[in-house]
Amino acid sequence: MSNGKEISLPVKEFYSRSKKDLKLKSCFGVLGFEKIIRGHCISKNRNTVLVLGKSFVMKLKELEKGQRRQAVRGRIKKDTCCIILPDGMKFFPELEEAVREKEIALFHSSLSSRRCRQILQETFLPFKSREKIVSGGLLKIYEQGVMITGDSGIGKSESALELLSRGHYFISDDVVKVSIDSRGGLIGRAPEVIQNSMEIRGLGIINIKEIFGPNKICPKANIDLVILLKKWRRGQEYDRLGLKFPEDHSILGRKISRIIIPVAPGRNIATLIEVACKVHILRKKGFHAPQELIRKVDRSLSKI
Repeated sequence: MSNGKEISLPVKEFYSRSKKDLKLKSCFGVLGFEKIIRGHCISKNRNTVLVLGKSFVMKLKELEKGQRRQAVRGRIKKDTCCIILPDGMKFFPELEEAVREKEIALFHSSLSSRRCRQILQETFLPFKSREKIVSGGLLKIYEQGVMITGDSGIGKSESALELLSRGHYFISDDVVKVSIDSRGGLIGRAPEVIQNSMEIRGLGIINIKEIFGPNKICPKANIDLVILLKKWRRGQEYDRLGLKFPEDHSILGRKISRIIIPVAPGRNIATLIEVACKVHILRKKGFHAPQELIRKVDRSLSKI
């Protein structure tokens, strides 16, 4: 699929992966679906996925038929594998003639050309780089891969150490090696040089395997949730009811739910992380406590 630097993706698979986000609709069935998108999808010099901007199409309308045909053919390069017409624009005869002759897939999109290009960059980012070192620790908590991030000195390792003492599993401390698996999910593991190791201020480097035993070491895990530990600041507003759903955290173009936990003296961060994991599990099952409370209040008010 990828050599780590450039993509190699059939147009058929591109359409299947991107039609929802890009709101794509094929103009001519499966025409051009067998072509392979290679290289970088959109750049100044390469246009394997070509987005025809509205300004370009408007200029074409001012040209004579022969000039339009020439302009369209000049815009389509040798490595163009598919074309997107954004802003809900309809295809015109000269474009249909060119794509049928060259067997290039043509798609409609209701999105703007700028938004299409932005999503394309996000879509193909994983194929440009399928591996990344991310700052943070990774534990397996209640069968979920949980990445704990935050500023240096915020208490990530200390919280992880307490979570380990409560029976959860260790994968990595300080940095996580993240890659994309065959199904498109994110896998996290420890870089070889720091496997089984954790740094605790005042204690130095400790070996988790020797202290807690080999059964508490997990070599890798899917990353299901990111928890950001953030220093509590006086006067800053925080979501007290939990009405907002977790934010999205992007790694290698994949979006992972992220929960922010304010850190302040007296707060047991390990307990809050455990509860955050359980809340996340319940939300995935469809249970949302604040919304349930609102429904109860509404029912009570309707009886008054």
